[in-house]
Amino acid sequence: MKHRTRYKQAGLLAIVVIAVLLATVFVRFRMQTGHEEQTEKENTSEAALTINGFEHTATQDGKTEWVLNAATAEIYSNQNRAVLTDIEMTAFGSDGTEVKLFADTGELDTKTRDMTVEKSVVARYPGYELRTESLHYEHELHILYTDQKVVIHGENMRISGDSAIVELQKDQVTLKGHINSWMDPVE
Repeated sequence: MKHRTRYKQAGLLAIVVIAVLLATVFVRFRMQTGHEEQTEKENTSEAALTINGFEHTATQDGKTEWVLNAATAEIYSNQNRAVLTDIEMTAFGSDGTEVKLFADTGELDTKTRDMTVEKSVVARYPGYELRTESLHYEHELHILYTDQKVVIHGENMRISGDSAIVELQKDQVTLKGHINSWMDPVE
């Protein structure tokens, strides 16, 4: 009888151990599968990384060309892009002149460093302010351009056009389309 009780206890213990092992394997498998599904979903439709207080500095030959700050940046590394909000950018001219750029939203190509900014776009150059709703920056050419209405304010002047190109290295602005201007003569 004693042997039978011991066999029953040993058998019961073996069943409990096997059940625990199976449950552990099942739970780990489910957790791993769920993690792989989540990772796959993130890579196709969601940002790989979201950063609050984003800052990016572009340099060439040891010189800072521009500094970009944004309240948030969603980084899509597999698409080489960053989606930005509440943007402030400072570009530095070869003579040390600073151009400040502000916008509500934008997108940076992290490979080419080209950028598009939109909504309440303001660019400030010493003595002048440019306003538009959309502005594109081409890093390699160092130009800003837009096909949206542009208004430029300066001391005693206001000029507007249907589109604009700003050549940063030449300190030159070209307006196209219906040009309107107002100037207050200097006395």
